[in-house]
Amino acid sequence: MKMCVSHWDQLRAALRAEKLSYLISDGRIDEAAKTIEAGIETINPLVNSYSAILANALKTGGYYLLMGDETGKPYCPLCELNKHYSKEASKQWVKEAAKEQRIIAEKTGLISDN
Repeated sequence: MKMCVSHWDQLRAALRAEKLSYLISDGRIDEAAKTIEAGIETINPLVNSYSAILANALKTGGYYLLMGDETGKPYCPLCELNKHYSKEASKQWVKEAAKEQRIIAEKTGLISDN
């Protein structure tokens, strides 16, 4: 599975709305290496929420999602959710995944609950 660009952008926007952008790594290898070398524990809401969506998609849709379509293109879990349920379902999943990351950030003291 691989999230399409449109849904990836929606997830990033939902995390921004939850004020979590500063916790999202920019994906640069040199920054990740520095973090690992320094032994710094990090939280990445984008990776965590993406992983949660993939896990929920497998539970909801089944393992066919791992196969890809007839051309070998990976399925977007949220496009498949839209196809089999409703367009509102994927919006709800994205919103809930972002909210969950906000709760985790609050519990770990990375942000205040205000």
